[in-house]
Amino acid sequence: MLSFLRRDGLHVVIIAISGIDNLLTTLVSNENGQILISSRNDGPEPAHARVLVAVDKTCEEAIAAAMRPVREFVRGHRSGPFATGLRNAGSASVGETTRLQAWYDGFAYCTWNGLGQYLSPSKILDALTSLDKKGVKLTTLIIDDNWQSVQLEPGKSDFYRQWSDFEANKEHFPGGLKSLITAIRSVFPYIQFIAVWHGIFGHWGGMAPSGKIAKVYAMRTFKRREGIFLGGGDMTTVDRSDTERLFDDFYRFLSDAGVDAVKVDTQSFLDYADHADDRLALITAYQDAWRLASLKYFGGRAIACMAQIPQTMYYSFLREDLPKPMMRTSDDFFPDDPRQVPPSDGAQIDWDMFQTRHQYSRFHATARCVSGGPIYITDTPGEHDLDLIEQMTAKAPDGRLLVLRTEKLGRTVGMYTGHSETQFLQVRAEHYRVVITAVFNLDNVPRTKLVSLSYCEPSLAGDKAGYLFRVHSSGKLLRHADGSLAIMELHFGPHDCHIITRYPVRRFQQTDVAVLGLLGKMAGAAAVMATTYKVLPETSEIQADLELKALGNLGLYVSANSRPLFGPVKVIVGGGLMAKVEPLGLDPFILEFDLEGLWPGEYRCGKSNSQVLVTVIVPLL
Repeated sequence: MLSFLRRDGLHVVIIAISGIDNLLTTLVSNENGQILISSRNDGPEPAHARVLVAVDKTCEEAIAAAMRPVREFVRGHRSGPFATGLRNAGSASVGETTRLQAWYDGFAYCTWNGLGQYLSPSKILDALTSLDKKGVKLTTLIIDDNWQSVQLEPGKSDFYRQWSDFEANKEHFPGGLKSLITAIRSVFPYIQFIAVWHGIFGHWGGMAPSGKIAKVYAMRTFKRREGIFLGGGDMTTVDRSDTERLFDDFYRFLSDAGVDAVKVDTQSFLDYADHADDRLALITAYQDAWRLASLKYFGGRAIACMAQIPQTMYYSFLREDLPKPMMRTSDDFFPDDPRQVPPSDGAQIDWDMFQTRHQYSRFHATARCVSGGPIYITDTPGEHDLDLIEQMTAKAPDGRLLVLRTEKLGRTVGMYTGHSETQFLQVRAEHYRVVITAVFNLDNVPRTKLVSLSYCEPSLAGDKAGYLFRVHSSGKLLRHADGSLAIMELHFGPHDCHIITRYPVRRFQQTDVAVLGLLGKMAGAAAVMATTYKVLPETSEIQADLELKALGNLGLYVSANSRPLFGPVKVIVGGGLMAKVEPLGLDPFILEFDLEGLWPGEYRCGKSNSQVLVTVIVPLL
């Protein structure tokens, strides 16, 4: 996809469709800056390359205009086992949908950087124990590279290792994979999902021609293109005729061992074959086979890694037909904006793991909190920034840590700015009518920036009550109630960042109210899944009914005749009894409630449902 800004201020978006009719279509430019369409046909028959162009007044509207016909075209040309499997999986139970929601929202640990490339059961258990002792209860564990049985020719680097057997390598995992999974679930019962890594062709170097797998399935050896990662030379893998059987057998083995998700890496290798007949045989067959098996055995819980080759776009659109996690909404979230659409979690952008104790760990944490994607860390055991983890996550009623994902993916505000043209980067994400903006100082010197807060379109200005802006790091509040330019001054240290959240304010006579979500969290507004207001005329009170995905310190902004509200407030948490609570917090305009302390004790453990219902009743003046 390519976008550019014309001289008349209109945005042009061009989308080249790949993965249909064995075509790879890309956009390139020549020495004169002209845009060229380059298309490669791996099939034996002629085919038409397709490119869609849209022009609109904003880039977001142009992308939406181009994506609609692309999506319709792809769905109209779906074929193969994966598309058939999707049609058969169209109706999912509430339990399956809830588990998919937990898969996306659960805080995860990946072994890759933290434990190195040489894994063992003791290393993995030690890492989980280290986090558990710090009170970090994970939802997901990803066992990355180096658990598999592989072969390596003498003198070759580890990136040429070849997969030989389904079972874990006997040297470091003598009890096998199932023994490790059983031990993990016994010691850490709160871990819901355990995923394991493998390459699309088994491993970095493909599959061993003399291994156990080669003795069971039909094999194919192809020549890799020169000039790419691991370029040149031969690679062996299972042939097209046996891909479905391979992945069905392999994922059944993993499922029987207790694994319930996969991370499928090296997917760009599908396009590494030098000859068209090899690409024709492998690209679609492997994509269909592994995705269909993951849907069958893991309910679609899968990570596609190194998968940015254009041919995978086809599967991204197909995945939108997977069961989607439910997110309840109300009219309060969709005022008069027809462009707001419910979230689509069939396919989700994933920014991979990072370490919380690192020179740029706050940069990484902030970026992921506004990305809208899942979050997982890869800390060395004992080296954890618990404060940073606290800001990224919130506790479910059963004690597990969840990440707070925004409804829309984060996107740069200055998309046409080059990497070397500015010292600041702004990334904006939306969660219904809430806007979360992260500002990054990319330079290694302190800087001050005047940030314009009037980035909301006039058509979305809401009611006359306007908006409330809050800086996460300082808690600073700024009220903006008219259409004039609003500016906030931010001070940055070297490689520093800030998050500003914009909340809509609701007015009831002379009382203004705004739900702030969970305070102390980078994306705390994303904890709110639904909110409704109503006025109780018999008691002259405002009732706010909230549904949250996790516990924490709930913030509610209340201004009565431009004055703060004092005294206890009526609160009902988790369907319990109504209580009068003295709000916490130092800011007189923000009522802060400790939901974890107020949550009914009998619901703390043993419940998979993380729904948190809260009712707050304040006086109407």
